[in-house]
Amino acid sequence: MISRLNEKKIKVFLDCDNEFLKYAIKESVYFLKPNLEEYKRIFGKEISKKRIIEIVQQFQIENMLLTNGRQDAFLYHNNELYKIKFPTVNIRDSLGAGDILLGSIVHFVSSNETILNAVKLGFAMCISILETGNCAKKDDYYDKIFIEKV
Repeated sequence: MISRLNEKKIKVFLDCDNEFLKYAIKESVYFLKPNLEEYKRIFGKEISKKRIIEIVQQFQIENMLLTNGRQDAFLYHNNELYKIKFPTVNIRDSLGAGDILLGSIVHFVSSNETILNAVKLGFAMCISILETGNCAKKDDYYDKIFIEKV
């Protein structure tokens, strides 16, 4: 399926685990969002700039967002690795946080935002929903999210 989408130049955003992830990375994907545990199961325990670049090049992944719950995240984009810092908030319920984040990123990329801004907006949306239950407050969090080159 992924190869068919790639043939039609459709961007594939992926958040899956285990056998699905092992199979899917054999195809080139536009955006992969593993969390830390998923990353370790598939790619091993080493998390370094060098290792992440090896992975994305080996599997032809254009963008990879490595999340770690409430801790900093890492984004590979345009041959660069970025660290994403976001505020600690009181979370009402973290169920579906990754889905909210990726869905928001897909929305913003589809709305012609750059990857970097789409990721920042995605985190703002996700944090807003997790803390307040309301996506309308995303602007309150946007300026509190920092993306910097590693």
